[in-house]
Amino acid sequence: MTRKPPAFKSLTPGKTRYGNKRCAYKGMNFDSILERDHWIFLEEMQAQGKISGLERQVTYTLEVNRVKVCDMVPDFRYQLHRAGGRKEQIVADAKGFVTEDWRIKAALFYAIYGQKIVVVGKDKLTSLPG
Repeated sequence: MTRKPPAFKSLTPGKTRYGNKRCAYKGMNFDSILERDHWIFLEEMQAQGKISGLERQVTYTLEVNRVKVCDMVPDFRYQLHRAGGRKEQIVADAKGFVTEDWRIKAALFYAIYGQKIVVVGKDKLTSLPG
């Protein structure tokens, strides 16, 4: 008799380089518990109609003067519903620790796409951008 696994589980024993623990939820793999928990929060916000178009791991090519520098894959992208029916695209990344490499990629992302990436930390786990 086989046992059904729990809704989410740890994928790798111990800790990774930055102390995050990989996990899974509803068949999706997450790089950290923080990322998974924010995804669950965003699913709830979408069910309540506060956001729409929720996506994970959308790849953005960071290219300067027709030369590909690198790709950036933020954790979340969605439309935030503002007052008056206005919608705003939000690109967010769950980060327990922001590295210098990430800061450079985020600056390139802003220069190319004209949008800042919202950093989701433990203090912003269950909140939407103001």
